[in-house]
Amino acid sequence: MSSASAGPTGKGFVGIHIGAGKHSKKRYPLYSKVLAMACKQAINLIQNGGSALKATALATALLEDCKLFNAGSGSNLTWEGGVECDAGIMDGKTGLSGAVGAVSRVQNPIHVAYQLCQNQCGLDNGLIRPCMMVGHGAVEYAWETGASRVFETEAEMVSPYAQRDYVKTKEKVNELRQQAEENVKIKAERNMAEEDEKETRPSTSNENPIGENNTKLIGEKSSFLLNSTYRTVVKDSTGSANIVHRTVEKASSTRSIDGKVRKRKLDTNPLDQEYEEDVEDLVGKSAKSNQEDTGEQIDNLMEESVKANQEDREDINNDIDILEESAKVNKETETEKKLDKQIRLDRRPCGIVYEKVDEREEDEEEMEEIRGKVDKEEEEREKVEEEEEELRLDTVGVVCVDLAGNVASSCSSGGIILKRSGRIGQACIRGSGWWAQNPTANSYGVATSTTGPGEYLIRTSLAREVARVFENKVVSSPDGSEDEEEDLVHDGNSVLLEKCIREQFLESTFLRDVPFPKQAGLILLLTSPHDNAPEEFLWAFSSHSFCVGYMSTQDKQPHTRMSSLPDGYVPGTVVSVESVFC
Repeated sequence: MSSASAGPTGKGFVGIHIGAGKHSKKRYPLYSKVLAMACKQAINLIQNGGSALKATALATALLEDCKLFNAGSGSNLTWEGGVECDAGIMDGKTGLSGAVGAVSRVQNPIHVAYQLCQNQCGLDNGLIRPCMMVGHGAVEYAWETGASRVFETEAEMVSPYAQRDYVKTKEKVNELRQQAEENVKIKAERNMAEEDEKETRPSTSNENPIGENNTKLIGEKSSFLLNSTYRTVVKDSTGSANIVHRTVEKASSTRSIDGKVRKRKLDTNPLDQEYEEDVEDLVGKSAKSNQEDTGEQIDNLMEESVKANQEDREDINNDIDILEESAKVNKETETEKKLDKQIRLDRRPCGIVYEKVDEREEDEEEMEEIRGKVDKEEEEREKVEEEEEELRLDTVGVVCVDLAGNVASSCSSGGIILKRSGRIGQACIRGSGWWAQNPTANSYGVATSTTGPGEYLIRTSLAREVARVFENKVVSSPDGSEDEEEDLVHDGNSVLLEKCIREQFLESTFLRDVPFPKQAGLILLLTSPHDNAPEEFLWAFSSHSFCVGYMSTQDKQPHTRMSSLPDGYVPGTVVSVESVFC
């Protein structure tokens, strides 16, 4: 590994996301202020000699305390109405990581993950120290080590926003269940009526009471045909974020580094639901109907009708499971009518000792502005009957590099709404939710953090796959780096990221059974192998929108941006990539 630059001559950087989804434009000013506050505190810590790992934990904890996002105190609720959080963090210098899953009553899960990461060196009385803990054991560890405040009851972790979403979503799921049960009863009654009608109707030797023409197909084959090849590239986009590269790609083409588009035929991802109804026995029995007495025929038909009704019930139950899973992942919810007025962004975390930094008056002023904005929005919401809908996918995340050139990354999440108790997502899975690795002599340093349906990100190990692409990319020598050549390099990074997410997520063989849309997001920080300095910050997403914030130690103010898919694009079927020079 190349020697890292140290001291005040180095350059630090932090990038933050608040989850992929469909974000309310009315709430963007509030999101922007929270992102800016998190960036400032992380950079302030780095400027005072703090490590990337510690700055990452600090910024993540601030988002957990905010209650605006699906992490920490703002987490989605389980089916039983509780809060169970996941969090993970990784140190690019040592390769160590810490994670917690399905923890309740812990105010800042990221602090417990940080503690696990820091305490892995050496043995504990001859025993290997854990790198990941879940459930009650993780809560006990947080209490014993003082890594985070532990509440007495789960109710103290439930925010009004999460409670409102929980009630509305659960009511809709219960309505779907009730409707499905009613459909089963109606279908059974209809089948019984049809059987009675057939029995009362005289049959002839040439008649077939239940023949091929009367056979009902419970389901039919369906498939998804991917869109045709299309790609747009926008350079030097306007806006406060100073976007230097943007890429939008449909999931039906591939592009090489030289910019040439090569069309190819994709294997379709059919959702084949084949339902077969064996009617041979019925046909055979009805063919002998004029040889059997009426009572025996009725018994046979009733027995087969019950069997068919049972199969129908199983089919509908399968449909219910699919609907419930879709509701958990892609549920669009309204903005809350009652938001907790006390956003505890300025609380110092328990258990972790941060370097002492000067408390600036401007931070306090910003905090008051945020609280004032919340109060104002609350008054406006009381006057509005229907509000702009939002879709929040799980996870907030941070990527960071300190003055010494060491990188770190993190994730924190409350999981999908109405999840089963004990379920864990990608936020606590190394390589799926986060990855960090310092640069080597000829490869980038990489820090990634993902967001989206945890089950899909775990299947694809998306964070690690993206990091692997850039670790294997050969970086040219800094000698003779002209402006035109530099643009090609950064354009190539954007193309590589888009191609990786498209192939490793949208078109992944591990998700062949998952229908479109597939919505997710990722932030990526690249550091130079020549001086370990931050080089480029990229973010990619396939959802409606994606909110990010970033700041370097040389910036006077943080930057925030809400990126959205261009008009006409279907979320979950294309990947949009944007990037900035650090």
